[in-house]
Amino acid sequence: MDPKLTRLTDVKPVYAFKGIARRTLAWGEQAMLLQNAFTPGSSVPEHAHINEQLSYVAEGSLVVVMQGETYVLNAGDSILMPPNVPHSAASPKGAVVIEVFTPPREDFK
Repeated sequence: MDPKLTRLTDVKPVYAFKGIARRTLAWGEQAMLLQNAFTPGSSVPEHAHINEQLSYVAEGSLVVVMQGETYVLNAGDSILMPPNVPHSAASPKGAVVIEVFTPPREDFK
């Protein structure tokens, strides 16, 4: 596999949910990197997927609900969402979240 450079300014956002701009930055055979920019009040409804998900809050704050627990993440915090575990996310004040999926999500390529 050859190296691949991706510039954020070259990636057009995808709006799967109102107020959340998803940019898929890079992916290989085993991992995928993306950025989600949440506007204040935006949210992702409960869902699950086969991918392990790591989320890092670069700016703002994010509220994740998973397995009956509520996690409030602020800038610099991260969380692991195991495969096939239902979870949701909301950002009352807005956030920029960097995420890694393994294996890569086919629907985000």
